[in-house]
Amino acid sequence: GNPLPRFAPIDMRLRRPMTTLRLLLVAAAAASALLPSPSPLRSPPTTDAALRVATSGCAGEVRRRVPAVTAVLPPPPPPSARRDGLLARLADGDGWLIALVVFVQMLSNALLTQAVPSALYAHLGQDRVATAAALGRISSSAALLDILVTPQLGRLSDTIGRKPLLVGAPALALLCRGVAASRPTIRVLVIVKLLSLLLTSTFSVALRASIADTHRDDPAALTGKLGLVSASAGAAYSVGMLLGGRLLSRSLRLPYLASASLLALLVPLVAGRANETHPAGARSPLALRPPGFGFVRLFRNGVALRSLASVSALHTTSMAMGDTWQVFARELRGWGVETCGLFGSLSGFGHTAVALLARRSVRRFGARGHTLLATASCAATDLALALGSTRVAFAALPVNWVGRTQGMAVTARLTTAGAAVGFGQGSLAGDHQNLRSLLKVVGPTLYGYLFGLGCSVGVPALPFLFATAVSLSATALVLASPSHVWDPPPQPPAARDAGGGGGSGSESSRSRRLASGLDLGWAACEAHANRPTPTPFAMSIPAAPAPTAASEPPIPMPSPACPMPSPASPTVPAPFASGLPMPSVTQSRSSTSPRPTQPRAS
Repeated sequence: GNPLPRFAPIDMRLRRPMTTLRLLLVAAAAASALLPSPSPLRSPPTTDAALRVATSGCAGEVRRRVPAVTAVLPPPPPPSARRDGLLARLADGDGWLIALVVFVQMLSNALLTQAVPSALYAHLGQDRVATAAALGRISSSAALLDILVTPQLGRLSDTIGRKPLLVGAPALALLCRGVAASRPTIRVLVIVKLLSLLLTSTFSVALRASIADTHRDDPAALTGKLGLVSASAGAAYSVGMLLGGRLLSRSLRLPYLASASLLALLVPLVAGRANETHPAGARSPLALRPPGFGFVRLFRNGVALRSLASVSALHTTSMAMGDTWQVFARELRGWGVETCGLFGSLSGFGHTAVALLARRSVRRFGARGHTLLATASCAATDLALALGSTRVAFAALPVNWVGRTQGMAVTARLTTAGAAVGFGQGSLAGDHQNLRSLLKVVGPTLYGYLFGLGCSVGVPALPFLFATAVSLSATALVLASPSHVWDPPPQPPAARDAGGGGGSGSESSRSRRLASGLDLGWAACEAHANRPTPTPFAMSIPAAPAPTAASEPPIPMPSPACPMPSPASPTVPAPFASGLPMPSVTQSRSSTSPRPTQPRAS
C-alpha cells in the first residue's frame, strides 16, 4: 500500500520547520492583541439601543432615537487616525481569527501537495510524461466535479447561511484524510485527492461569501481582507511545502496524519468562534440551476462583469498547471522533492508579505494599475521558469510574489459589480468558482499535453511559454477595458445628502451613511422590500444634535403596513434578532432632505 521507499527515522532537520510553525502561530496570536476592523467570522454584541434604531419602522422613529444611541457608542476615529500598516489587516477586529482559520486549513492541504505526485511518479516507474498526464486527468476530474457541485453549494449558502459550509467542509475532509492515512494506496489517494479539492473549493466559496457580506461596498477594504486571506494561505503553503517534503521522505502516511490532526483542530475552532454573517432575514429560497452553466451569468450582466470575468478567466488559465509543475521542474531542472518543497516554501513566505501590501497598492495605483503590475509580473515569472535554470528560477521569486496577487483587485471589483446588479454573495462566489473550475478542467490536461508535445519536439518548456502568452493576453485585456470597469462611477448628486447642497466630503459621507440607516428602517416596514444589505459589523455612532421643532418633520402615523414599534416592547423582528449588522448613523437629516420612499436595493 506504500509506493514510496522508507527512509531512516526523521532527524534533527524537522525540528527547525516545527519551530518555525510554532513561531508563526504564536506571532499570529500576539498580533491579534496589537491589532481593529469588522470580521465576518465574529461580530461584536449589539446593544438594545442599536437594535431599537434598526427595528424602527419609519424614518421619523429612527431620527427620533438617534440621540439616545449616541450616549452608548463612541464616535469613530477620523480617517487619518486609522491604521493602515502591514499588520492592519490582522488588527481589524477578529482579523486574527480569519488569518488563523485560513492558515490551518491551507496548511492541512499544503502538507499533501507532493504526496500524490510523488506516489504516482514511483508507481508509474518514474515516467515523467505519464505522470504529468495522469496528474492532469486527476486535476481535470476534480475540477469537473467542482463544476457540478460548487455553484449549488454557493446558492445553498444563500439559503442556510455560511457557517454550516465552513464547518462541514473541513469535517468531511478530516474523514477523508483519516482514510488515506490508514490505507495509502494509489486508488485511495486519488479518490481522496478528488474529494479534497472539492471540499477545499466549498470552504473557499463560503469564506469569500462571508467576507463579502461585510465588505462588499468597500472595494479597498475587501481587497485588504482578501490580501489577509492570501497572505495566510501563502504562509501556510510555504510551511506545508517544507514540512510535507520532510514527512514524505519518511513515510507516505505521515503527511496525511498531520493533515488530519490539523483539521481536527480546525473544526471545533470554526464551530465555536465563527459567527454567521448572512442573517436569516436576508436569505433566499434555494434555486438550483443546471450544473456547469452558472458562470454564464457573469457574462450576461453588463460590460463590467463581463470584462472582469474575462480577466479572471485568463488569470486562472495562466496558473492552471496544478501539481504538474513539479513534474515540469524535475524534467527542466532536475529538482527533487526537497528542492520543490524549498521553492514552494520561499514562494509562500514572500507572497505573505506582499499580499498584506495589496490594499495599499490598490489605493496607490488603483485596481487597474495593481492588476497590470501583478499580471505583468506573472508573465515575467513564467518566462523565467521556461529558461530551465535553477538560479534564474530562484532569482525570479520576488517577481513571483507580486504576480500571485493578480486576482485580488479583480475579485474585489467583481464582488462590488455583482452586488450592484443584484447578485447574492453566495451565488456570485459560486458562479465565480464555477468559472475557474471549468478552466481547471481543461488547464491541467492542456498543460500535460503541451509538456508531452514539447518533449517530443525538444521544447519541454512549452507549458511555461504558453502560460506567458496567456498572461500577456490578460495584460492587454486590462489595458483595453473601459475605465468604469475598474473605477466605479461616482454617485449622482441626487443620491448624496449634502445638507442643502453644502458641506465637506466627510459630511457627505456621514449623510450617506445616515441615508442607508433610514433606508433600512423603511425597508423593514415595506411589504415588498428588498433584502437588507449587510454592512460592516463595527458600529460607531457619534453624538448627533438634538432635533428641534423647526427641523423635525412630523412622525408618520402607524398603519397596518407599517406599525409603530412600542419603546417598551421586548420583541425584536426576526431579521435583526438573527444578527443583522447595523449601519453607522452619524447625524440627523436636515429639513431640506427628502424623506426616503423606497428601500435601498440590495
